[in-house]
Amino acid sequence: MSGLWRNRDFQLLCAGQGLSQLGSQTSSLAIPLLVLHETGSPLAVGIVEAVWTTVQVAAFVPAGIIVDRYNRRAVMVICDLGRLAASAALAGALLTGSASLPLFLGYCTIMGLLGAPFTAAGPAALREIVPGDGMVAAVSVLQARSQVTYILGPMLGGLLYMLSPSLPLLFDVFSFAVSALSILALRASLRVTAPAAERRGIVGDLATAARFLRSARYLRRQILIGALLKLAFDGLFLAIIIVSSMRSASGLSVGVIMGLTAVGALAGSLLAPRLDKRFAIRPMVIVATLTCACLVPAMALTGNGLVLAGLLAACSVLVTAASVLLAAQQVLLTPAELQGRVHSAANLVNFAFAPVGTVLAGWLLGVLPHAGVFLVFGAFLWVVALSDLAIPATPKPAAQPETREPTGLAAT
Repeated sequence: MSGLWRNRDFQLLCAGQGLSQLGSQTSSLAIPLLVLHETGSPLAVGIVEAVWTTVQVAAFVPAGIIVDRYNRRAVMVICDLGRLAASAALAGALLTGSASLPLFLGYCTIMGLLGAPFTAAGPAALREIVPGDGMVAAVSVLQARSQVTYILGPMLGGLLYMLSPSLPLLFDVFSFAVSALSILALRASLRVTAPAAERRGIVGDLATAARFLRSARYLRRQILIGALLKLAFDGLFLAIIIVSSMRSASGLSVGVIMGLTAVGALAGSLLAPRLDKRFAIRPMVIVATLTCACLVPAMALTGNGLVLAGLLAACSVLVTAASVLLAAQQVLLTPAELQGRVHSAANLVNFAFAPVGTVLAGWLLGVLPHAGVFLVFGAFLWVVALSDLAIPATPKPAAQPETREPTGLAAT
């Protein structure tokens, strides 16, 4: 991992996007509070959140094509500047007392539309900055950074909101500006790899990505396993929060549960490079899933919030470590010219599966005793692990050769 600390471009990317992610976490806490304060309607809060998520999911399909067709540096900077402008406009409206529901909806639409291509461009940029043998360590560092922002962001957002409702958005403006500057300062070229002559229109571009994923059975399996693990973990997280609250846990106890989960994920992020050096990825993912499948049913035996938090944190260590390895494999096995489309497809699968876990948890809590909910999720994890174990191993394709461009700013 020491090579990463000498990699100037990686440091710029990690710091710039880390601050941007911290800004997004602060504003994500503030937006529901602001909508409720300005409109007085819980329904309006739900509509705003739904619009943001729906727009981002819908934007993943064109986002992949954009990232693979155009200069990735330009795409990322434009996305940052667009979100900066939207955050500044909403902050200005709050300061002048002119905020309204249509303005919040417009803000969320812009954030969703521009968030999708930026998210798809991140792994493509990482591939051009980090050598293949350092990819797991790089993804590990980025995942650990994300967990730190998940811990600090809501606290910072709450503090800034108490000082002034517009401050979380103003901090987000600052974070987007720093992110854009850090991307402009990268020495690596982020030019699109595929020549314009190979572009076949939107349908053709999507068909090219679909043919690749259809032929890459190993990669398809990795994407699916990652999505199923996220489904189970998101459902378990919500179930534990609800169960703890229904058993009269204090707000502090719920906060401890959330904090321990984030700490577990942080530990898993840092553990991933060590596991990568000792084990093959498929057996490691299966062992992690089976271990969680044993820990989750144990949650049915206790109502103690701290014990539940400890078990969830242990699962978080394993699931996050597996997720880091899966994400690194995805970057390495995807051809450079298909990075945007393949990562957009993976994000689309994750976004499609994640709500299933939370909806399932909510439904099960309404029809089963609390213990039964954890038994169901434990059984689900057993099915995932045993199904993966039963399917004959497919040969892992060789990592795609790295394509390096000369250093310096790339032409648009």
